[in-house]
Amino acid sequence: MSTLATATLALQLAAGGAAVARVATDDYRRSRAWAIAAQTAVAGDYLLKSAALSDAAYLVGLTYSVLVTTRTALVLLIPRLDRDRHARGGVCLIFLAATCILMLAADIYRGAKFSVIAMLPFIAMIFGAGTDISNQQPTRRRCILGLGLS
Repeated sequence: MSTLATATLALQLAAGGAAVARVATDDYRRSRAWAIAAQTAVAGDYLLKSAALSDAAYLVGLTYSVLVTTRTALVLLIPRLDRDRHARGGVCLIFLAATCILMLAADIYRGAKFSVIAMLPFIAMIFGAGTDISNQQPTRRRCILGLGLS
């Protein structure tokens, strides 16, 4: 097994373990902390693949992962965002718009036609934003399930 494959496997296992811990906890602050750990591992995986394989798709994945991790970290670390659902929603909408622009730019750059299957990442981003907007664990778990299904 190559070094890249070993590192990728380790990062994917770390991301999977953190994602399970995220859903298993009842405290939304701990859940967000685990989400940051999982998203950081995913970003690390994209970083390794982008550097080793020089593929633009991995660079887009890295940028998306960094945006999502930054959004979650802001919500966790800024007390006003933690307390105010509307402020949290505003931050999530700003980051949702930024990721949608990134995804559309990547599709245009690749010359891909916009199709129904191309909507899946956008649906996943909406569910992902829903996990940070709500502090209610049942709602967060439903959004995580929707994120996984999309």
